[in-house]
Amino acid sequence: MPHSRDNNRLVLTEPVDAATIASVAAEVAGNAGWPHQAVALLWPGAAEVAGALARSGWEVEELLLMARRPGALPGAEGAAVVDQREVHPLWDRSWRRDLAELGERLDDVVAQLIGREQLNDRVVSVSDVVVREEGRVVAAGQLRVDGATAAVDSVLTEPDSRGRGHGDAVLALCLDLAGRAGCDLVVLEAAADDWPRHWYARRGFEAIGSTWSVDRPA
Repeated sequence: MPHSRDNNRLVLTEPVDAATIASVAAEVAGNAGWPHQAVALLWPGAAEVAGALARSGWEVEELLLMARRPGALPGAEGAAVVDQREVHPLWDRSWRRDLAELGERLDDVVAQLIGREQLNDRVVSVSDVVVREEGRVVAAGQLRVDGATAAVDSVLTEPDSRGRGHGDAVLALCLDLAGRAGCDLVVLEAAADDWPRHWYARRGFEAIGSTWSVDRPA
């Protein structure tokens, strides 16, 4: 899945200077044939290096790590766990809206971004949660369980179906599933400069740290 930055990136857990990151990222991406150079800066205090990379032309995003205990939220009644293939049409529509500028490459990129999801099942337990309107999936999210830790990911609602509590229903069922799986912690990542972080905060998630995602074309 070479177009998936989540699956194809350099992961750094200890401090590395910006020049070294740029050099090694270029080498790794070139050897692997990736169409991009992507790096995850996971050590505490990586903001300074992320800033240096931004000044040299990299796209930089701060991701907040947010967490809460499993526990009941109202509104889970409208959500259900389904086979992941039922979510594919929703993902397809969403990626096509977000990546329309890719033109003739769009079909291949979208196919890879949807196809990569099956890879998660090899290493964690994945539950796909949806809400339907008139039989059509209009909202979805994932719960990924690894031991006693659960992660919420890929929460999404169709634009025309927002404001109806579907996101709450998806999140409520994810938290319920985490509790039933014996997890004592539920985590997620949210962009530091976007509204979802505040939506999650109102539902009991607290920011406990941050990482940085940096990328540029290869």
